[in-house]
Amino acid sequence: MEEDLVHDNAENLEFIGRDLRLKSTFLYFDLNQILSIADDEHKKASLTDLANRLFYCIEELGHALKSRSVFDSDPLP
Repeated sequence: MEEDLVHDNAENLEFIGRDLRLKSTFLYFDLNQILSIADDEHKKASLTDLANRLFYCIEELGHALKSRSVFDSDPLP
């Protein structure tokens, strides 16, 4: 994947973006199931925070792919 990002090919970047969206969709549903069965509220809150940070990073990566720049991203909230 790193090699695809280094070469500025619009087709590669579009493929990577679609792959990222697909994987994040499956990840969202998996994390949703994990959160729904978590019995401890502290664990649920920690997992929710972790999931929110992860999806924030995935969203930022998606924006970077669209703009073809990985240097415009803001730091984590």
